Amino acid sequence: MTRIGNPFRPHTSLPSRPATWTACFPRSLRTMALLSAASLAVTGCGGGDSQPSAAAGERPAVSSSPAPSSNTTAAGNAAAGNAGASGTTTGHDAHAGHEHTHISTQGRLALAEKEAAALYVFDLDRHAVEARHTLPAAVSEVYASPGRRYAMAVQRPQGVVSFVDGGIWQEDHGDHLHDYRQGSTLLAWQLQGVNPTHVNETAQGTTAIFMDGRSGTTPQVNAAVQVVSDASIAAGKAAGSVALDTPMHGMAQPLGDVMLTVKRSKPATASDVMPDRLQVLTRQGDSYQPQQVIDTVCGVLHGGGTTGNYTLTGCDYGGLLVQRVGSKVTARRVEMEYRVSSVLTHKAWPGHFLGTSNRGTPATTRFTAVDAATAKAVTVKPQGWPEGHVRRAMTLDHDGRLLVLDDQGTLYTLERDNSGWKTVKRTAGLIAQMPAAAPWPALAASGVDDVVYLTDPEAKQLLTVESESHEVKRRDALGFVPSGVAWMGIGH
Repeated sequence: MTRIGNPFRPHTSLPSRPATWTACFPRSLRTMALLSAASLAVTGCGGGDSQPSAAAGERPAVSSSPAPSSNTTAAGNAAAGNAGASGTTTGHDAHAGHEHTHISTQGRLALAEKEAAALYVFDLDRHAVEARHTLPAAVSEVYASPGRRYAMAVQRPQGVVSFVDGGIWQEDHGDHLHDYRQGSTLLAWQLQGVNPTHVNETAQGTTAIFMDGRSGTTPQVNAAVQVVSDASIAAGKAAGSVALDTPMHGMAQPLGDVMLTVKRSKPATASDVMPDRLQVLTRQGDSYQPQQVIDTVCGVLHGGGTTGNYTLTGCDYGGLLVQRVGSKVTARRVEMEYRVSSVLTHKAWPGHFLGTSNRGTPATTRFTAVDAATAKAVTVKPQGWPEGHVRRAMTLDHDGRLLVLDDQGTLYTLERDNSGWKTVKRTAGLIAQMPAAAPWPALAASGVDDVVYLTDPEAKQLLTVESESHEVKRRDALGFVPSGVAWMGIGH
């Protein structure tokens, strides 16, 4: 999902916490770097110098010492207490009268474990598990919060979203940006709702979690949307919410004082829960109220992403492109060779979308590029992508490269320039043994370097891979079967 500005004030102060190391540096030194941070829109249903943290087949060692939250075991207290060791001095602020130090860190990963009610935090500086946090249930999907401070662990069947503070974050202190690092913690606060499924991030520093509800039962439960920001997570509350009028499998795009979300023309049934319309809601306090239903029908609506004033959703005829100019909202159909079900955007290619879906016989992952200004769609064919191959993992790195792993363990990197999309690298066998069933390998992009992190469930490994060359920089043993991954830290 793209980002479009933050209607909520960034979190600028926190109560003191134990084992916290801080650093601050002049705002001017980092502003341009922060402005270049990548944004990603994804809507879906769900060779190196190796220094393994645990032997293959073994669980990572964790101590019995409790972290400063419930249901947490600390595995890296040294990372919290001695975090300043990796800092590099950047100078002295004459106005503040104290030293400013930049935290040099690769960040941390949130790793879900197959069929386990747990979330691991992996420290990328120490290449070791920092902590294992016990959750109410097994994790369906794991995402990073909009500001990349928190991991959001979705437990769909149980209707719970848990939050883990990754322990590395940045605050805006006006004249400078202040970095913090401490041990990770599991927050007591949770979001609860029936069947949380789609998670949509926007450019405004907000994420919408869509709760599908439940149809075909008595009583039925209507769909709902919960909006969070890093500030609201820190405060232990949602930043906004919407109660919808029927169960459905949908998505939402919170865009400041406006939200685009789904609507059904007919009540949902046990066999029909897909929406067919979009509606516009306006923010009133902590909730959103209906303003307009978009007339254009979008059958089997699925997926969504936003760039600038444009939002694209997948439809039975391809896609529906929505444009917002002030209070005026218009929509037009986008005819495509293949309809899309997931939509990606990135600030490196403003005004452009990339849609994906599995279509054809045999089922094959298709890629479609859409120009928002012209509403034109073009099929993108990665070089060497055979018929019958489907994607198992996908991410955008912070420079806007698309990395896709297919069902044979082959990794592709695609780049977009003024002439369109091109395949810049294809590497077969990066995953030597693909699983026969889920969990599949998962990808997460670093917010610091041009690398991605790839989980290998069969080998119980974590691979650090260079985005463009596909050089495997590290292989770290995990000792458990990973089922999802998200990057947390201070992005550049």
